[in-house]
Amino acid sequence: MNPLLKFSDMIGETNPYSDHYFIEKMSGGTERLTIAPSQKQIDLICSLLSEMEGPYGFLYIMVVSRSEYEPARYQLEQSLDLRQVSELLRDFQDFFEQDGRCTLFLGSHCDGAQIIYDRHNIIYAYGNLDAYRRVLRERGFLDEKVIVPAPHKHYYHKEFDEDEKRLFAMGNWFKSPLHDTDV
Repeated sequence: MNPLLKFSDMIGETNPYSDHYFIEKMSGGTERLTIAPSQKQIDLICSLLSEMEGPYGFLYIMVVSRSEYEPARYQLEQSLDLRQVSELLRDFQDFFEQDGRCTLFLGSHCDGAQIIYDRHNIIYAYGNLDAYRRVLRERGFLDEKVIVPAPHKHYYHKEFDEDEKRLFAMGNWFKSPLHDTDV
């Protein structure tokens, strides 16, 4: 099966990113990396997670539902070590990389570092930015501002409905309402 689009610009209906990142200054002085990979987002996330200290929390933010589950924040009850979180991400790699119904939050319980993979196919990395930049440079990423195209389009594929059900069946989840910033 050819890869499906998760997100695209409205012009060519292709992934608009080409392996860029930049340091973004947030309010309060916090810095994060904003990363726009052209492909293999989950492989990159696993590499970035290896630069963080586990155990990890896993939060699945469902913005659009195609199943019996309602849009909400779903946090996996158990913490995961690096092997477990990497296996989970790789097991659902096609779903996460090719369907725009969710955002993922992966956070360290030890050092407060966080990786966010949003529905615009952008990765936000908080924590050891120097280590993350080293990983990105090794992969040929360029330091250049990332801009989310406007207008743009999100895709929600029926091909991944069973993957979402399988994800919810793999553990106990705490459910909480969406935040305004989730949509």
